Amino acid sequence: MGNWLVIFANDEPVSGVDWRIVSDAGKVSARGNSQIHDLASIKHDRLALILPGQQISSFRTKLTAKNLNQLRSIAPYAIEDEVGADVETLHVSVGYPHSETQSYSLNVISHEELVQWKSVANDLGLTVDKVIPDYYCLPREENDISFVQLEHSKVFRYRDWGASFDTDQDDRVIDRVMQSAVEQYDKDEGATTRQYADITQNDLSHLDVMAQLAISENYTLLQGKYENRASVGNVGLKEWRLPLGIAAAAMIASIGFNVFQGMAFKKEAEELKEGIGQEIRRVFPEVKRIVNSRAQLKTLTASSGKGSIFLQLSGLISTGVNEVDGISVEVLRFDSRRDEMQVSIVYENYEQLSQFKQKIESLGGNMREGGSRQVGNRRTGEITVTL
Repeated sequence: MGNWLVIFANDEPVSGVDWRIVSDAGKVSARGNSQIHDLASIKHDRLALILPGQQISSFRTKLTAKNLNQLRSIAPYAIEDEVGADVETLHVSVGYPHSETQSYSLNVISHEELVQWKSVANDLGLTVDKVIPDYYCLPREENDISFVQLEHSKVFRYRDWGASFDTDQDDRVIDRVMQSAVEQYDKDEGATTRQYADITQNDLSHLDVMAQLAISENYTLLQGKYENRASVGNVGLKEWRLPLGIAAAAMIASIGFNVFQGMAFKKEAEELKEGIGQEIRRVFPEVKRIVNSRAQLKTLTASSGKGSIFLQLSGLISTGVNEVDGISVEVLRFDSRRDEMQVSIVYENYEQLSQFKQKIESLGGNMREGGSRQVGNRRTGEITVTL
């Protein structure tokens, strides 16, 4: 059984941070407040970074898309007016789909703030497995608003929407914001007044409760180009970067590769760009030279065709891998004659494979299983994914 190190980040990574050690079973075995440079000495197996909700904007938005690729492409522009900022400076992550209303939770953070903490972790030699807004570390109540007051913030969650405020924010203003959010979320049901539900549990501190919920939370801000490929299974970074890079390609085509090039991870950016260029040439043989990945990819995928199918299938597969623990990809092979993706995957048990198949199908794809073999304590198998 492994242990999670759960770090509660501050606005700036320059002072002491609270942390908890939580087992996979949810038991808090250690807690403390340490300086940033001391975090690397805390023994752990996986790491969850909790970011202040004041750095993140949460939206519940209806989106109509034919496939996941299109969904991720249009998401930033669906909330462009609300954020009041250039979408090229922002990272938009998608989660909590609701099939009946075709709505999704979009969480928006600046590239600068997300990269800042990932850079700190990199410098310490730490691998961040997931990054979660603090409001998603509160219980998901169906009829009430989860609430907690921390030392520097007031944190709220209503179903799959959340927000955090500075402690000096006027309660009357917060009440109006929360009521507006509830009305927006429940507009199909009619305006409703919700009560606040404090998360206090017995002798556990608020941070203990939030740390417990953090390790079971599937949502992460690390989507697309921020996915931590080095921590997926036993597959090497080089092998994993290719499928994930292509899965993120549609997003890059819309938002712009120049943002990623400006990140602190210059080496990874260049390697990912090269990998995407190689795949573009493989999928589109007529392309002899890659000058501008963004522009060429946008042109190539502007209408239906082999490239569009390739990107759609890659998006289905990467989403399944992101959301089902224990699944990793070894090889992707696109058969342009049959419009199908042949995938070599690694998994721990058949339950994970079943969950992966369910996820693919829930996104509009189809999955056929081939043979598999046991390799140590994991299985390697072949699957075929189609639209």
